[in-house]
Amino acid sequence: MASNLHHAMHVLHQTGQVYLPGAPVVWTDTAKNFLLASVIFASLIGVLGLGGFVFAVITAVVAGSLALFLVFGIFSLFPVVFAVLVWLNYLRLQRHHPSGSEFQPVIIDARGLTMRGVGPIAWDDFLPPRYKIVSGEMRGSQTRAVLPLTASGVSNLNSRLPSDVRNRLSPPGGLLGRRPNNRYMYVPGVDGLTPREMMDLLTAAYRVYGKPRA
Repeated sequence: MASNLHHAMHVLHQTGQVYLPGAPVVWTDTAKNFLLASVIFASLIGVLGLGGFVFAVITAVVAGSLALFLVFGIFSLFPVVFAVLVWLNYLRLQRHHPSGSEFQPVIIDARGLTMRGVGPIAWDDFLPPRYKIVSGEMRGSQTRAVLPLTASGVSNLNSRLPSDVRNRLSPPGGLLGRRPNNRYMYVPGVDGLTPREMMDLLTAAYRVYGKPRA
């Protein structure tokens, strides 16, 4: 893939602009498989929990014991709540990932960066790419290649773009997807380039078009 990177850098240097075919980032397929497995597992656990709740109700009625229901019935609802939360997260992620947006062209030129159908995003609005521990879309914290936003970028991204457009650039993390302001963008995936190579390309472009910062 190094030859693809060298070609992209050569085109950018010679013409001042490079068009690249967008693609899902490398971790996307793994994350989607994990999410699907989580949904299946949570569904099974939820069904078992619901069955346990029904059994606890019947047993409590037959035995005439409210304490039995409170202990076993309420406890059996926890798996059901877990399953509901996993499904809500799954539906949220489906809504926040418009079909085909990752395959939109990635364009780098003097105006800025265009990706996932959004842009150009001015060079003043973000910093060079780096790895950062961020809230995962589906679980915990994960290390991702990101473009940290500057103060102007935080303002422009969060005040001028609709939430569905913002989420193409930086999907909300956590189980409920709550994040007051987007403070970074994910480095876009490109067909034929690894995430590290895409970071190198953006870093090279930033040296040309970005303003030096202290």
